[in-house]
Amino acid sequence: MQSKFELADLRRLATTQSEEDFLALTLPEPVFYVEQFLDLSDEDQFLTSQGKTAESRRIDLFFLLHKRSGANNFTSMVTVGRAGNNDVVIPGEGVSKFHAYFMRVRTDWTLVDAGSSLGTFVEDQLLEARKERAPMTNGTRIRLGNAIVGRYLDPAGCLALLKSL
Repeated sequence: MQSKFELADLRRLATTQSEEDFLALTLPEPVFYVEQFLDLSDEDQFLTSQGKTAESRRIDLFFLLHKRSGANNFTSMVTVGRAGNNDVVIPGEGVSKFHAYFMRVRTDWTLVDAGSSLGTFVEDQLLEARKERAPMTNGTRIRLGNAIVGRYLDPAGCLALLKSL
């Protein structure tokens, strides 16, 4: 199952599948929608701190909230961080290796800061690391550190957003 989508790809899938198939097959789980993510693979070149040339472009990404096979041993968590063993991998200097995690209890989702160095914010409120569980509802604003801004979207909310863009 694909777990990361660019906006254009997800919009294409939403228009080529029936609404029922799109929600059942493509988006069976909620998503973490990252707005204007700085992707280091295309267009404008810049120098990295190591003096190497890199490519960048701003893209909107949608990360499906589900356990990635073989990612880590935290079976009740959908982990978020820059390390490759997270379920949602978001490279970036403002994101800790293991930054935060989403948890599902029945049909409800929460977000917990995993002790990140720059914090996790929900609706602009800093979460108390490892203690506070912020309930997620469609459209909840999330910020990881000082760089990554996104929203929690349930499948129907994600489809509505795609239709409005």
